[in-house]
Amino acid sequence: MPGSLDVDLVIVAMAFILIRHGTTGAVIFVFVQGLVVDLYSAGVLGLFTFLYLVAFFTVHFGSRFFDVFAAKGQGILIAMAVFLKHILFVGFLQAFPMVIARFSYPSFLSFALSAVATGVVAPFFFYFFRAAAGTPAGGLREGS
Repeated sequence: MPGSLDVDLVIVAMAFILIRHGTTGAVIFVFVQGLVVDLYSAGVLGLFTFLYLVAFFTVHFGSRFFDVFAAKGQGILIAMAVFLKHILFVGFLQAFPMVIARFSYPSFLSFALSAVATGVVAPFFFYFFRAAAGTPAGGLREGS
């Protein structure tokens, strides 16, 4: 729901898969996740697939500017991806006639808080994902 505070674990998992298995695995993951959300939602078909692919490209191309292997870089990249996903989601909702809510400053603040919350908890989830995969805490490297 636009304007609600949430933690987007799909984007966190996508970023982990991007680091651990490379771009192919991450693209397949977000594409399938987007299709599943699209199939089970009453919205426009393809909207969430597009949004998750935009989030993937945000993390993928943003990793050229921020260190995705460091907790600070992970937090920044994931926060940017979540924020962009929320902004595009509201933009697409405004473009279709079934929209009831309007974009306002409080919802913008809520999007920012949601993005920051997801960025802050992302390194903790990365730690748990590494532990579940059996990778040592310092052993996360691309394609390993």
